Amino acid sequence: MPELYKGLQKIASSFGTKKENSVFKTEFPKLPAESIDYGVIEKIPSPLIISSDFGWNDLGSWNSLEEVLASNDFGVSNSEKVVAINSFGNIIHTSDNKKIIALLGVKDLIIVETKDAILISDKKDGQEIKKLVEKIKQQGLEKHL
Repeated sequence: MPELYKGLQKIASSFGTKKENSVFKTEFPKLPAESIDYGVIEKIPSPLIISSDFGWNDLGSWNSLEEVLASNDFGVSNSEKVVAINSFGNIIHTSDNKKIIALLGVKDLIIVETKDAILISDKKDGQEIKKLVEKIKQQGLEKHL
């Protein structure tokens, strides 16, 4: 996956610099949307396998965060500033930990806030988010992803 490698090298070389965020926002959308297991591992002609016992989570969806983040009464979040009443089973991710997230009477939602966008989805539709991303791109709004 040489395209992936080149893009990741550009991103990695910007870490710790003033351009880190801008390089990431420019380069990440250009990366091929192909999983490592398909793009590399499945193409190895004679792979070696070593038995091991360790925890693993692919984190391939927002729903998988429930398996790695500590659960609270309202669900899981990367923020400690969540105030909730009568709210359960939610997955919340914010890019701004200065904001308070207030939940009232909601359950089983995925709520993702970034500088440019807010996603609100029912958890049962978590696998459909890829379709929503494609629709956003079709409408010319990919700069917000």
